Amino acid sequence: MISSGGMYVPLNPPSCRITHSKILQENVYDPVLHKIGHARHLIATVEQLSKSSAGHFGRLATLIRNCPSFQKISKKIVRLDIDEAHCIYTAGSPLYGLPAFRPSWSLLPNLIAHFPRLTRVHAFSATLPPHILKSVANVLKPDYTFIHVTSNRPNTMYATHQVHGAIDNLHNYECFVQQPFDLDKQPHNLTTKIADHLNSCLPVQFRGARIVHHYHSGMSEEYLQQVHDSFIDPNGSCRILVATSGESVGVDFPNVKIVCAADLPSTIVDVLQRAGRALRASMET
Repeated sequence: MISSGGMYVPLNPPSCRITHSKILQENVYDPVLHKIGHARHLIATVEQLSKSSAGHFGRLATLIRNCPSFQKISKKIVRLDIDEAHCIYTAGSPLYGLPAFRPSWSLLPNLIAHFPRLTRVHAFSATLPPHILKSVANVLKPDYTFIHVTSNRPNTMYATHQVHGAIDNLHNYECFVQQPFDLDKQPHNLTTKIADHLNSCLPVQFRGARIVHHYHSGMSEEYLQQVHDSFIDPNGSCRILVATSGESVGVDFPNVKIVCAADLPSTIVDVLQRAGRALRASMET
């Protein structure tokens, strides 16, 4: 599986997420012992499967291209699943005068060329308007089948909220704290701004109780993982997550009731991806 987080190559269980070379060596292929590992489902990022900006192939990419023993495995690959396939365009293409954010997405055809001709390639996305579908189609075989189902769910709705004053007026975000406050009934909100102020709007006994959290790339990986786990856990303390776009695409939140995009997202893809974080686990309205 290739996704914004990872290549899914199904042969048979078990699965293996490739996060560093030791996992690759222990579970997929040991180049020292020339031993094939037990993993049959490989999950990797596009960067692990292509050449880096410095001109070097990663370990998994090298195995696929240059290792005769591993190429015997490659011949058995029956399916390649590409998750968040819109990233081929949104992250893999230069846009608006800026270079591609993750250019490895544009190199998928080079990878697919190393797999057997009969390997099926599946691309998945909730946001494939015509111009993005055209880019994705370049990765697929010419006779691909397009299956379309609506991304609208009957238990969700879109709404706009007119801000008072400026977008950075903190009082605009107080509507996300339930009044009167009841921790058991406080809905999970995924917003994009101003955690400190929302924390100050809580009753005194709940302030600093980790009900409201910041989330952005400048924080440590350990902190981000703890906050994410607390937010998705039905019994976790975090009910309001003030996040950047890192939590807006491809994240399966089971319990978010309200998503607020503060200010206008840059593209309709961003709008739909952010809205797609809400009410994913039930038909609750």
